[in-house]
Amino acid sequence: MVMGTFAADAIKGALEAAGIPAMTRGEQHGSWLFAGSGGGFGLVQVLVEAERLDEAKAVLDTLERGEEDDALPGT
Repeated sequence: MVMGTFAADAIKGALEAAGIPAMTRGEQHGSWLFAGSGGGFGLVQVLVEAERLDEAKAVLDTLERGEEDDALPGT
């Protein structure tokens, strides 16, 4: 889980760029507080298929270390 739709969408995009299908699910709280904020402040889950979980973790670990080029196929 991550805080907010922006972070969840960024993670989902990175996984999909690596060829791993992903989807988000979560709460949308607070978006009405700031017009045009583009999303809520609640916790959001990023979901992947169980059989792709280890692969997804490896991609996210690589991104966290700042090695984005190594995380994506063909780069």
